[in-house]
Amino acid sequence: MKRKILVICGYSGSGKTTLIKNIVKILSVKGYKIGTIKHTHHEFEIDKPGKDSYEHFHAGAFTSMIISEKKMGLVKRNVEMSPVKLVEKYFYDCDLVIVEGFKDYENLPKLEIHRKETGKKTIYPRLTNCLGIITDEKLDIPILQLNINDLDSIVKFIETKFL
Repeated sequence: MKRKILVICGYSGSGKTTLIKNIVKILSVKGYKIGTIKHTHHEFEIDKPGKDSYEHFHAGAFTSMIISEKKMGLVKRNVEMSPVKLVEKYFYDCDLVIVEGFKDYENLPKLEIHRKETGKKTIYPRLTNCLGIITDEKLDIPILQLNINDLDSIVKFIETKFL
């Protein structure tokens, strides 16, 4: 079965994370298994210095996992940066994976978030496979526009298109 992936992208400060968090809450309550991938250009740590799993990885482990009865965390070097391959390998049990970022990646379906207050133009039409724009203003462009303040319509669109 092919995994369903939706990229949500936009400029910094447009509200991507907040919107994704709200979408995930609603879809999860409805019984869907939603996965998320956050793409960043910055270094990050998911563990704390002094903890065993942190020490394992920083001692040179190629892959390190911490696991309990309720959750797990994985840290891996030289990772595959293809959202499609990541979803196939790690999100096999999800109904939908929402990816934040990766706006320039392949032909994955995308929704752009655009806010007037950022003072920037839309990424569309440079954005490949853009299904629509989630925005707080009426734009004079020939593509589906969803109101950023109408979460029910956004979720309904995602359910209809992907679930």
